[in-house]
Amino acid sequence: MEITSIHWFAFIAFIIVMLLLDLGVFHKKDSVVSIKSAIY
Repeated sequence: MEITSIHWFAFIAFIIVMLLLDLGVFHKKDSVVSIKSAIY
């Protein structure tokens, strides 16, 4: 199977959509991360 520009476009679009979902939907509330919670 040959990788075409459509494959690259779909891959980059998927990455952008996942990033927007992560930033916009899953992290609605801001919170301060403590050192203890960052380690574990």
